[in-house]
Amino acid sequence: MGCDAVDSTSEPGDRTTPATTTAPGTPAPRPAGPFALPASACDLVEAGTVERVADRTSVGLTPLGGSPTGRIHTVLTCAFTDGVLPVGLLTVDVRDATAGRSAAEELDESLAGGLYRTDDAQDVPGLGDAARYGTALDVAGLTYATVWVVALGDGQVGDLTVTVASRAPEAARDGVIGIARAALTELDRQDTTAG
Repeated sequence: MGCDAVDSTSEPGDRTTPATTTAPGTPAPRPAGPFALPASACDLVEAGTVERVADRTSVGLTPLGGSPTGRIHTVLTCAFTDGVLPVGLLTVDVRDATAGRSAAEELDESLAGGLYRTDDAQDVPGLGDAARYGTALDVAGLTYATVWVVALGDGQVGDLTVTVASRAPEAARDGVIGIARAALTELDRQDTTAG
């Protein structure tokens, strides 16, 4: 259920059944919720910013996922790559909130169901309604640094995750948080122009 490229709430048949999705370049239908979604998660990040944080010179942004027609659960992902090397993801997800749960409890659910799990997540004050930063998946000298953020609104949870591979994750921490903050600002901007 976390905000990663894998939608763990889908039924097995959902992955094999063709679905109508939002056409590239057109905004996704505006949900009643914490924010309006863009046409692509890649609209929320700039390649140059990811390059600086990941200490790379040629990061490409590739949109994945979509908004299946008739589905409330929407997942959009932007993959960050340097050639064929995956160097991160930005994923934005809107899902139904569980009645009576706080933002921190919704964030716990996001971390538990996420692709990049961590045991060392630290709170990030002032980012969304609840946010944490942590590191996971150390592969060939690269550590995947992740920020998980939730925003609540209209009975729904807006879930944003930013992950960037770094050789120095503590040095990249502020940059990864900055990417998440900029994405939330862009989501807020889209929310005010969507209505």
